[in-house]
Amino acid sequence: MKRMIPLTMIGLVLWHSRPLYAANMINYGLIQESSYFILSLGCLAIAGFIYKMLKGGSLGTPWLFFIVGFSLAGIYTAVQILDTLKVVVYQYDYRLAMLVMQTGSMLFLLIGLILYKKGLE
Repeated sequence: MKRMIPLTMIGLVLWHSRPLYAANMINYGLIQESSYFILSLGCLAIAGFIYKMLKGGSLGTPWLFFIVGFSLAGIYTAVQILDTLKVVVYQYDYRLAMLVMQTGSMLFLLIGLILYKKGLE
């Protein structure tokens, strides 16, 4: 039974692969960035709720870093979506800002994980 579900999913993807030929790279990029944006907003909301519950203790501080990290990830994807849709930012070279947002997001999440581990000890 456990093998049946992945095999069914693979079969459905292969069976419905014909409509995938109609999509182009812009649609794939938009779907990818939209799902990343929704995921980062969801993680941001969860981190905010957890921080609100643990605000006074030693485990509350790492969640501030998680909130900043997920916020940077959300801003990054919002800019990517605007670039894909050619709304405002496509006219500018923002590679350095994107690099700072990506590395800053990972840095804040890493610092949050390290502080969370120290708070558990």
